[in-house]
Amino acid sequence: MQRYLKVPCWQSGFNLITVSVLVVAASLVMVSMLPGEQAGSNNQKSVSSIQKLDKVELAMQGFVLANGRRPCPAEGQYDINTGSFGKESANPGTCTGGTPAAPLGPNNNVIGGVIPTKTLGLPDEYAFDEWGRRFTYVVDQRATQTASCLALQKYPANSGKGGVSIIQKDSNGNTLGTDNTMYAYISHGPDGHGAWPEQGGTTRINSGSIDADTLVNASVDSNFNTVFTNTRIRKDRTPIFDDILYYRDDLKNTCCTGAACHPTIAGIRLDGTVASQEIGYYLTTGDVNGDGIKDLIASAQNGTIYVLFGKTSGWTSPILVSSLDGFNGFTLTSAAVTDAVVATGDVNGDGFDDIIIGDQSASPGGRAQAGSVHVVFGKANGWAASATVARRMGRKVSALMMLPRGNI
Repeated sequence: MQRYLKVPCWQSGFNLITVSVLVVAASLVMVSMLPGEQAGSNNQKSVSSIQKLDKVELAMQGFVLANGRRPCPAEGQYDINTGSFGKESANPGTCTGGTPAAPLGPNNNVIGGVIPTKTLGLPDEYAFDEWGRRFTYVVDQRATQTASCLALQKYPANSGKGGVSIIQKDSNGNTLGTDNTMYAYISHGPDGHGAWPEQGGTTRINSGSIDADTLVNASVDSNFNTVFTNTRIRKDRTPIFDDILYYRDDLKNTCCTGAACHPTIAGIRLDGTVASQEIGYYLTTGDVNGDGIKDLIASAQNGTIYVLFGKTSGWTSPILVSSLDGFNGFTLTSAAVTDAVVATGDVNGDGFDDIIIGDQSASPGGRAQAGSVHVVFGKANGWAASATVARRMGRKVSALMMLPRGNI
């Protein structure tokens, strides 16, 4: 049974009434697939549990919008009448080492506990599924701190996406595929194996299940010893597997939205990373990538030139020149250019500012220190992280060659 719903209402233009109808209809379709045993009771409880998680998800998205991160899990041991009930763990980014603290993990950056309803501004009832047990909440630690969340989300192809690894199976236990998400919620179903009970406490519910997939979601072994990993199982319900695993496919690797992800800062600083680098020997600006925003161009004493692409928001500071990766800027290097004077201008009339480099020490054609001027044509994209200024042999005019890192 597919245990998560994909209802991107803000993208589809549905109103809340339409979304609610779709959610109920989808839930009824899903539970119609359940076995006949206790069909009336358990099917309705499954529907109601999923509907609760829909509201938890709406509150979660509000939290992400306001804070630029996902919350840490809450500790499941606290009774509903205690002050720490439903409060996220201390120290976002790790969710450990404070009071309260996430009770499970970490493993491969994933931490576990229960839904922090107080932190999300939800009534206490949303901490529990319809069998009266706490929902489990697992989340990538990096998604719980704004800076690390933004880094995780910004380049998902390079970061490996969220650390929660989902194995999708059919009712026969055959693996259908895998997925990665930053978070997931789990109802441990009618047997409640591995869930924190309604009254809290340090002992989770042990129903005696020995089903391998149930044990994975419960983070225990067959002897009920805690074995927490970043893996969770999603599959159709069977007579021995009754968990509901929920996450939004369209939001599974989203953790930083809104103004919190683009803090306003008074300015930025571009820093060198090597002693005697002397960045700032010459400075100029120009729109090298043609996006309508001026880029910063700075040369060092040794002739190395650094280009930092301009942007309207999302700055961090300081910025190290070693972090220029072809997307946020690039580096021009050459042993030949030892005293670079830099300017910009659209030399070839294509609408992009070009980088103009004066090399006073060049000796073209064997003429000692006759000097050369190199022009790097601007373009929209396709910049290498590092490129080289090279003199082509056999010509009286110096030219500039753009070579990828490793060929310099």
